[in-house]
Amino acid sequence: MGTELEYKVTLQDSFLNMAEKLGFERIETPFYEQKNLFTRSVGEETDIVQKELFNLEKKGDEIYSLRPELTAGIVRSMIENGIKSKPLPYKVYNFGQVFRYEKPQAGRFREINQLDLEIFSPKNELIDAFIIITSYKFLAKMTGEKLVVSIGFMGSQESKARYAQTLKKYLLENEKLFCDTCKKRMRTNTLRVLDCKSPECQESLRDAPKITDTLSDEETKYSANVQELLKVADVSYCLDDKLVRGLDYYTSTVFEINIESDESRLSTLAGGGRYDGLVLELGGPDIGACGVGFGVERIVEFMKKTALPANTKKAFLIFDRSASEIALKTLYENENSNLVIDLDFKDLGISKGLSFANANSYDYVFLIGDEEISQNNISIKIMSDGTQNKVKFSDIKEYLVDL
Repeated sequence: MGTELEYKVTLQDSFLNMAEKLGFERIETPFYEQKNLFTRSVGEETDIVQKELFNLEKKGDEIYSLRPELTAGIVRSMIENGIKSKPLPYKVYNFGQVFRYEKPQAGRFREINQLDLEIFSPKNELIDAFIIITSYKFLAKMTGEKLVVSIGFMGSQESKARYAQTLKKYLLENEKLFCDTCKKRMRTNTLRVLDCKSPECQESLRDAPKITDTLSDEETKYSANVQELLKVADVSYCLDDKLVRGLDYYTSTVFEINIESDESRLSTLAGGGRYDGLVLELGGPDIGACGVGFGVERIVEFMKKTALPANTKKAFLIFDRSASEIALKTLYENENSNLVIDLDFKDLGISKGLSFANANSYDYVFLIGDEEISQNNISIKIMSDGTQNKVKFSDIKEYLVDL
């Protein structure tokens, strides 16, 4: 009620504005699903399934549960509504209540609100960075706080499985050093031992094998590329080789966004990562995805009201992949303008990109190719009359505000 509700409404409105400005489409899912959906996606041995599911009274053969998170329901809905026919990357957003049964943490209740962004696409470090940067900039703007991203890299499901076996061996050899909860987890959900908040357990993990040691050369390069893109966008981050998140479906990049001054992680405002096997696991095509969930109640604790500008025009940014860093920087130079900028994630090229922009009623096409890179500028085509301007990289922020 009162001020608390006003903050929530402001946050939700700002989120919707931001999501639509970045080209996300809204999706809605039910408050409850078959319990099997969560055991298959989140994981049978996770705390969420073991301790936090609200199971509804059984009628007939099926057991239904209130949703403990949003991603599983979104993936189920996308599969049932023909994700095979969607143009990739396909970007969706959602918001609403989720339900957790056991021991609410600081800033959480048994019924909590989440905001959610998902991008369905083949594995792409640019998309991972895009999700993290978008989340970081949005939270910084809404809270007024100095933030830090904790980021980890888990590799593929195969890499995770190899690491889990290596870690389990170490844990069982040193079992007496760990708490009772960790002793159970090391047998049922080994990676969750890394997330134990006990100082004694964390000290005992200092000599444990690191997940980064099991990554392939390709996975290591992928993680380095994501980090480089974060640096370009001035995102403050730290590597955390114990960051596993609480859901089994995560692969490759995982992250959390925290208040920098709080080392306890109780101030985690958002978290997410890649889940490249989940769509296939739930009966869909072999399509990867990356997403993030925001905890509304925790964000509200730090919020300051900030109005986002209305969307009036939109631009399609075509760029050579060697210019990915410049493209991202251009996107976020635009944060205070009245312009929607949609990146060419599909690498259409100039000819197909222009056709796509024309067919989808874009007002402008921005181009960063080899010539533009060599001249340190961006070509901007006004679709209504075909005129074209060149703007120096250093002048783009001021130029965007005036569009």
